[in-house]
Amino acid sequence: MNPYTELSPARLLLPAGPAGRAAFMGVDSSGLFSRPCAPRRASGPPKDLTPAAPGSTRFQSMHYDGSFEVPVPKQKVYDFVMDPAKITSIFPDVQDVKVIDESNFTLKAKVGISFIRGMMDVKLAIIERTPPTFARMKAKGNGLSSSVELENTFAMEDAPGGAGTLVKWAADAKIAGLMASVGSRLIDAAAQKYVTEIIGSLKDKLASS
Repeated sequence: MNPYTELSPARLLLPAGPAGRAAFMGVDSSGLFSRPCAPRRASGPPKDLTPAAPGSTRFQSMHYDGSFEVPVPKQKVYDFVMDPAKITSIFPDVQDVKVIDESNFTLKAKVGISFIRGMMDVKLAIIERTPPTFARMKAKGNGLSSSVELENTFAMEDAPGGAGTLVKWAADAKIAGLMASVGSRLIDAAAQKYVTEIIGSLKDKLASS
């Protein structure tokens, strides 16, 4: 069979079919006219290289709790926790404590996580009171392109054997902004250190009061 198609006596004879025409033009046609390949799947999901959209917030949440005993009655523990001047004394690196009223006060606190170090403005509020057995307070700090929200509870019970008070405490924290970008392990290590210092200071001050 003649692989060429005669178009007219005065014109060139062109190869018949797409493969023949490709060969005529000097193009390697191997694989060009076989069945089409399926799109190649990416090895993994695409990485998000875009910054967070305006108004969006990245945050990390943490929870800590524990208990300790002190050789003082429940009322004395409750009174200490409810006194702004006393309760703020257990926080490390605090200054400029200002009491607004019996339930609200402000302070400046020095914080540091990894390369992020400086002062934050903190507002605290006592939001629940059940004397002399329970207290709940909230705190919100802003600064260093970050925000920190903290909720603490203190529950006071008679210690086993009736001597002193068993204090059960819990803390829930939410960190957003620049601080939340340093990684959960660094944040958790810094938060545990901070909580240990606070609870240790509270226990010592109650025991010596």
